[in-house]
Amino acid sequence: MSLPVVLEKATPERARAVAFQIQRALNPLVVEWNDKTHMVGASLGVATISEDYESIAAWIAAADGACYEAKRSQRGQVHFAQPGRPLRDAQQS
Repeated sequence: MSLPVVLEKATPERARAVAFQIQRALNPLVVEWNDKTHMVGASLGVATISEDYESIAAWIAAADGACYEAKRSQRGQVHFAQPGRPLRDAQQS
């Protein structure tokens, strides 16, 4: 599941700081369900908006690709998109 977070007028440094705050808050998250304890985590992909992306769709795709990169590297990680770097297909994960 993906959940976008848009930070209006945030610098790349601020976006990085917020991403790590979210990571610390969610990893690990303990959920009690059906009399069992489950550990849930989150991987985050971050893409700061810039003129390097040809469209909003390309920017969103970069953030989504960065999230899949984080999931591939290790659960509970943060990955930052780099404009101009080719994205791996999300279905390759």
